[in-house]
Amino acid sequence: IGRSEDFIISGTTLLKYAGAEKRVVIPDGIEIVGSASFEGNKTVEEIIIPDSVMGIQDKAFADTANLRAITIGSGVFFVSYDMIVWTPKLETINVSQQNQHLYVENGILRERNSTSIQFYPGGKKDKRFVIPEGVKSMDFNKNAYIEEIYISRDVEQINLDYTMSLKKITVDANNSHFCVVDDVLYNYDK
Repeated sequence: IGRSEDFIISGTTLLKYAGAEKRVVIPDGIEIVGSASFEGNKTVEEIIIPDSVMGIQDKAFADTANLRAITIGSGVFFVSYDMIVWTPKLETINVSQQNQHLYVENGILRERNSTSIQFYPGGKKDKRFVIPEGVKSMDFNKNAYIEEIYISRDVEQINLDYTMSLKKITVDANNSHFCVVDDVLYNYDK
């Protein structure tokens, strides 16, 4: 679960987790999970974020190679878009039902009242993904499983850099930003 001496804390900010536990519960009272606080940790498999946390900064959980599950408490209202990058085994994201700012839809972290997909887990094993109507931007997180993506009519920005198994992209005929020609995705500025 993590011993108190494994956490480097300044005030109410978690600066670094220096332990080697598989399951880590961030101490209650922490309000900010700081930049790169778990970055590069190779042992942690599950992280539980308490309700006291309000924000998660950039790359907080970056390159946590064995992270499989994360639970986000009710108080989190700010998450950096790149808080969970390079986490190839992350399959499960849970968000407290009392959280007014974040939610999970089909295993994907979303912000309420937002037109972007906050996070698509690197370990999500679905072979096909349809970007929901209303989503305007999306980044994938080093996902080795997804083979086919359907880009809905509203998508204006997408980053597919780390979709290693991607074989097919389909674009909604009413999307005015992208098209596929000979199996290559182009924006209309091509």
